[in-house]
Amino acid sequence: ITQINIDVHSEAEDDLIRPIAAGILKGVLEKITNQEVNFINAPLLAEEKGIAVSRVKGISQVDYPNLILCQVHWQGGKRLLGGVLFAGGAPRIVQIDEYQLEAKPEGCVIVMLNKDVPGVIGQVGTLLAAYEVNIGEWRMGRQQPGGVALSFINVDVEPPTAVIDALARITAVTDVKLVSL
Repeated sequence: ITQINIDVHSEAEDDLIRPIAAGILKGVLEKITNQEVNFINAPLLAEEKGIAVSRVKGISQVDYPNLILCQVHWQGGKRLLGGVLFAGGAPRIVQIDEYQLEAKPEGCVIVMLNKDVPGVIGQVGTLLAAYEVNIGEWRMGRQQPGGVALSFINVDVEPPTAVIDALARITAVTDVKLVSL
């Protein structure tokens, strides 16, 4: 990881922004280091690892109030994740890279890129049913009809590796990953 950009689109005071940024850094750094990471040492560890961290606060033309965007850069790529906290404390992922959706960040999730063509949802649903994996919720984002779609599928149980392998063999599926939140 070479850079982390954290944009908070909110009227919140800086005293509220710092803990949000520290929490994001903590979550990212825990995945890439064996050191103990906490809210206090996360900014220092990022600096020690040469990770440039930028924080931007302000209101701009965004679709959601209190939007938090985190973009992580590494050699050869980057990933953008956007989230909001709705009234009542309900968190939602509202953007993954260039795809907008509204998904619950909880439990086991199958994240899949696929061609946006008829039959994909049916094939995936039938395959998951064959392995007795129940879909709790399925959210999709796409940029245009007939292009590429991103599926965020909350499932009730962690599917075996064979399920992910079988999903990857579906012709219209271009990438599939299992994520535990």
